[in-house]
Amino acid sequence: MANAVVQLPVEYFPDTNKGRPLWDAKIYIGTIDLDPRIPANQKVVTGRQENGTEVALAQPVRTNSGGVPVDASGNIVTLLVDGAYSMAVDDRQDNQKYYFANVLSGSPLTFEQVSTSDILNAALVTATGTTTPRSLADRSGENKSIIDDGGIDKIYVSTIGSDTNSGLTVGSPVLTLDRAAELFEKYQFKTNSTITIKIAAGTYNEGLAISNVKNRHELVVEGELLAGVPSVIIDGTSATKPMGLNFNSMNNVRVKYIKVQNFGGVGSGIIIQNGTRGVIDTCDSESNAEAGFNCSEDSEMVVIGTCNIIGNDITKFGLRYYRNSGGSVSDNTNPITITGCTSAGLVSRDGSKVVTVNNFNVSNCNLTNTSTGVLAQKDGYIELRTCTITGNSIGAYAENNSIIDTQTGVRNVSGNVRDIVIRDNSSDRSLFTYSALPMQTWVPNSKPSGLIGNSGYDLVVDYDGTTGMQWLVNGNNVNLNFDKKSVISYIGSDYSFRFTVNGTDAIRLIDAPTSNKTSMLLLVNDGAATSLRQVKVGAADSGGSGQRLLTVDN
Repeated sequence: MANAVVQLPVEYFPDTNKGRPLWDAKIYIGTIDLDPRIPANQKVVTGRQENGTEVALAQPVRTNSGGVPVDASGNIVTLLVDGAYSMAVDDRQDNQKYYFANVLSGSPLTFEQVSTSDILNAALVTATGTTTPRSLADRSGENKSIIDDGGIDKIYVSTIGSDTNSGLTVGSPVLTLDRAAELFEKYQFKTNSTITIKIAAGTYNEGLAISNVKNRHELVVEGELLAGVPSVIIDGTSATKPMGLNFNSMNNVRVKYIKVQNFGGVGSGIIIQNGTRGVIDTCDSESNAEAGFNCSEDSEMVVIGTCNIIGNDITKFGLRYYRNSGGSVSDNTNPITITGCTSAGLVSRDGSKVVTVNNFNVSNCNLTNTSTGVLAQKDGYIELRTCTITGNSIGAYAENNSIIDTQTGVRNVSGNVRDIVIRDNSSDRSLFTYSALPMQTWVPNSKPSGLIGNSGYDLVVDYDGTTGMQWLVNGNNVNLNFDKKSVISYIGSDYSFRFTVNGTDAIRLIDAPTSNKTSMLLLVNDGAATSLRQVKVGAADSGGSGQRLLTVDN
């Protein structure tokens, strides 16, 4: 009598949120209790093909359109590994779908069959690879709250702590941010809840860096407030890390009630990068060299609460969105204030998009004549809603196929040396009115360049990268400048038109000539000196029927 159970010998990975196979998923296999996405933690994985041939597999192992693991040639395989292991499964966009801290090798568990007790037992297997699940009572000598109360939810840091402490209670804080990061990486896969790194008031002369941890739940790094102002100071004056708070290749991060200052070189106060999604809430930055808050490489940064970024003519960028990143600034109520940045208070570039909601303020970015309040460049997009941009060298600047927009709100860009510059196929899509001459049409290949002359030009047109024309309106004067040396000018003080060649007036047309004189002055060289002289009517010619013209004053 047959007694073998017929079952499919390969694993099927479903997308439980969508009720279909998890197509082109990424499967990582590693040492128990460690993140298998990190190459140093990965175990050797073998794939058994349908004909029984075993082949070595590189990680991550991918799935086909049916949600079944395949080798590099697309052959369906059964995954084989030696001993207990951790497993992480991400979809093709690197969003985590499954994580098991400790799976028993050879167990018949499939994702459809895993129960809560199975997961608990698997997670409680000893680090030595024992295949006998332990009860919670067996763990009495270990750090509390790993599984029994839903997971570690807080890690405590204090200037009076010690790195030999557990860090898991307010009475046993660790001393350094480095140790807090180690504890987070140790426990975050063993918890069912958000982990908060609680930092007590004080100054910490170090940075915090967490990288390549695809956390299951949001990481919160939380300081304290004193009278509404952050009382936790992360100071880079003597720090060895280049960044204040650095979150790299993570999932969700939230930073609250912290001031970061004095990180030099390429240092930023807070940086969110490489696919990380972050929220910055009621934080300050001062004198960080590269940027106050920095978001780069396909990341997202939302800035809310009352935040102050003080550049002190040291910080290049107050808020920086770089390389296909995006986010929003302001929670519609509390002010976001940026001052004294050398390059721009807010920059969005390389395909990034950012919306400033309301109560957004940038001022005193004026160290150089190109220091800018808000800057969109290289396919960047900035939507400005209710804001005040004032006291900067340039208020709003768009270049290289970028857009500045206003869909709603009251946009105040005024009191800057130049309120707005639009150049290189860029545009301002709002109904905003500014002081420059209206830009209606351009000759082929020409475009507004935004180049700034010595006196500040209202409109500049480039032709294939060469300055073509510059308009300057100054009181009653209007200048049309062709190459910064040849100029046609109207001068309101004497109602004259002037033609300047190579910096010198060659012709001047004046109002109402007097008797026997014309309205023209010419630049004349009589062999002794060169000067402007008025053209006048000469004596009668020899025939007595007319007068000689083009005589000039001595």
